Amino acid sequence: LQARPFPVQPFHGIVLFLDSAGRFDIFNVATMFHHLHRPMLRSVSVLLFFLTFCNVAAAQGVATSVPDDIDVNLSYVFYLPDEVVTPDDPQPRHPEYGEYQYAEIVNRISAARFTVITQPRETTAHPYLVAADIAKQIRQLADAGVPASHIGIVGAGQGAVIAITAVSKLGDSDLQVVLLSACSAPFIDYWEKENELLSGNVLSFYVAGSTRRGPCLPFLEYCGAGRVKQHREIALPESVGEGYFYKGTADWMLPAIAWLRGDFNAVSDHGLVPPEVSKPR
Repeated sequence: LQARPFPVQPFHGIVLFLDSAGRFDIFNVATMFHHLHRPMLRSVSVLLFFLTFCNVAAAQGVATSVPDDIDVNLSYVFYLPDEVVTPDDPQPRHPEYGEYQYAEIVNRISAARFTVITQPRETTAHPYLVAADIAKQIRQLADAGVPASHIGIVGAGQGAVIAITAVSKLGDSDLQVVLLSACSAPFIDYWEKENELLSGNVLSFYVAGSTRRGPCLPFLEYCGAGRVKQHREIALPESVGEGYFYKGTADWMLPAIAWLRGDFNAVSDHGLVPPEVSKPR
């Protein structure tokens, strides 16, 4: 497969948030807003929308596979969308959840200075073969000298199930792993029976009250501290709906980006941790 960039369309009239080196930094947006109450935080998620439409020089790019010429100084994220995203319909529309904003989500991760490896999957693609290919590409990066702490994997829905299978093949406790609605009791029973265990630093999301996908915490604890070095689990309110990962909202993207950067102390089981505010003397 040839590397294929995703288009990032320019949008003017937006104030950019810069880091100390003068580069755009999505987490600076988070630092400004994550101390707000959660309802307010959800209301400002519209700020993330501009990431899709900004000409961001700091974005590292998006490709369908690991490049032949691997830059060991970059950070890489594999994004595995839900199974509804296919080559024939990369932005499908659900009657209840709306459009799956695949390109927008990918561009927002890239705009946070990650090189994103992603592609829609054929409906006939076998999950184990996809997982094996992802594991192979992660080994390529590691063999080239990219630290495991600079490699992340984000899976949504069925993509999260595949991510778990891929990570189980690697057993690297330094990977950054983000799971969006991955776990159910039958899946957990199967993974434990087949010894397909998670490893790495794992951030999990699920919707409170969901009857389809629930907490991964029992599975994370089963995998053990020797494999899972850090873990958090965020229960999103039922109001966000089962299709929350169809959109690039602040509820999950801001904690996920912090986690992928290895900023684990910035993430709690309730989302982003409010920054310390200096008290006036």
